[in-house]
Order: sequence, then structure tokens, then C-alpha cells
Amino acid sequence: MKAVYLDTTPLYATVDKRDQNHGRALALFERLEREGVKAHCPLPTVLELHRLLIIRKPADPGRAHAVAQWALEVFTLVLPTEEHIKEARATLRQFNDQRLTLTDATIAAMASRDGAAVLTFDRHHFGWMGVPVYS
Repeated sequence: MKAVYLDTTPLYATVDKRDQNHGRALALFERLEREGVKAHCPLPTVLELHRLLIIRKPADPGRAHAVAQWALEVFTLVLPTEEHIKEARATLRQFNDQRLTLTDATIAAMASRDGAAVLTFDRHHFGWMGVPVYS
């Protein structure tokens, strides 16, 4: 495997020591580095991570800003195309009874088109969309 696409869940767990998946996230990122797997970070992932940190830790917006900057510097930023967005919208229509986000559907579209897996702790949503999960 040459690259994985990053979902928000492992990034959030990496920066929040109280997250139940903190240790697991650190181990997975160490493994990516050890195996030489490139981590593609979709812009929607960074936006969602920033928003979650602002909402969950409102007393420290500076930290949210710093974490977003960190993600943009450390990982390979990838931007969704119009085709990715069209595919994501179709996915939301297909799963309109599920709590699937536009961010998840966009990440799935991007990873699918590249034949890549997604690094996520949200296996069920990506499983519905037929995207392999890096684990």
C-alpha cells in the first residue's frame, strides 16, 4: 500500500490524550511511517478536525488553530475535485437514512478513486461505502 486517506477520528485521537483511541492512533501513525505509507489528508478532514476542537475545547481556540496548522504541515494535503463531490452527494442520497457526513462521503470518494484505504476508527460507515479500512 502506497498511501492512505485520513479520516478525522485518528487525527483527533492523536491530539487528545483523553480520547479512548489515543494510544491506538499513535501506534497506527508510527506504523504508517515505519511501512513508508504516505498519509493523504483531505481538506475536509482538516476542516472537520478544526471544528471539532473548537466545539469540544472552546476555552482554547489557539490549540485548535495550531492543530489545524500541524495537520496541514505534516501530512500531504489533498483537495476534493468536483467529481469527488458529485460522488459524495450520490453516496449521501444512497444512504439517506444513515448518520453519514459529507466529509466521510468525500473522503471515501477520494480514496476509492485512488484505490487507497482510509485510516479511520469509523469502520462501519466506510464499510457501507465499500472503502477498505487501514488497520
